Amino acid sequence: MKPSTLRELLRLLLSTHFSNRHIAQLTQLSKTTVRRYRSRISESECCWEEVKQLDDLALFRLVSSSSGLKPDKRAPDWSHIHKLLQDKHQCRLQIWEEYRRINPDDAYCYSQFNKYYRDYQNY
Repeated sequence: MKPSTLRELLRLLLSTHFSNRHIAQLTQLSKTTVRRYRSRISESECCWEEVKQLDDLALFRLVSSSSGLKPDKRAPDWSHIHKLLQDKHQCRLQIWEEYRRINPDDAYCYSQFNKYYRDYQNY
């Protein structure tokens, strides 16, 4: 999700009494997505005045920290991984295998690794 869309979604969730359906129509998101973000932001107990002052990365962290991420999973250093991927002959699969080799029990699966890396790239 683009940072501008996320910011607009959170503005509507925190400063209006609109239904999920109405907010979904306004933001062109699904009702399920709106419901998911409503529960995430309600867990954080923030108000719109606090949220609107956050930069895009902090905004992403706010909604992802209260998401369903499993705390028992070891998050890699995304900035380091991004630098590694800039080198020749590096691919995500190879880097993921190195990350997983450290401790497979607390590592993300490959699809989750890619999802969170894409999220990092977008913010």
